[in-house]
Amino acid sequence: MASNKTKICRLCIKLISTSNFEAIEEIRMDMLDVLLINMNFNISKEPVACNGCVETVQNCFDFKSTCFYVDDCIMPFKQNYVKVDISQVFRKKMKISEEIKLEYHQICRLCMALIENDSFKSITKAKSDIWVTNMVHTCLPELQLKGASCGSE
Repeated sequence: MASNKTKICRLCIKLISTSNFEAIEEIRMDMLDVLLINMNFNISKEPVACNGCVETVQNCFDFKSTCFYVDDCIMPFKQNYVKVDISQVFRKKMKISEEIKLEYHQICRLCMALIENDSFKSITKAKSDIWVTNMVHTCLPELQLKGASCGSE
């Protein structure tokens, strides 16, 4: 395929100019597998992705990798399926003493970031934001969400 021909992004099916794409190689296919995006790349000779899709896939992969890392951090704290307080995992991982108060904050179960209470969205109790729960269960079905609490959740 000549490099000056217009290409089509295999992910979003948009036309792309010759300088705004990347060939979809094995590493990107592996990332898409981790993201549970099953596509047949054999239907085109040289599958490509536009720069926007490449960036989105990379960001999603990085986020999911972070979630897996946090899950791995939590697992050693689970003993006999006793509920784990994420704040204790956070304190240990970040080396924060018990004297420092976290009362006005929550710990994100997905990325273990410290967030203010008014910005917190519950993964399991999001009645008004059910899309949060659905999104997490759909996009991150591998996570062990049961048995971990984020303080007041």
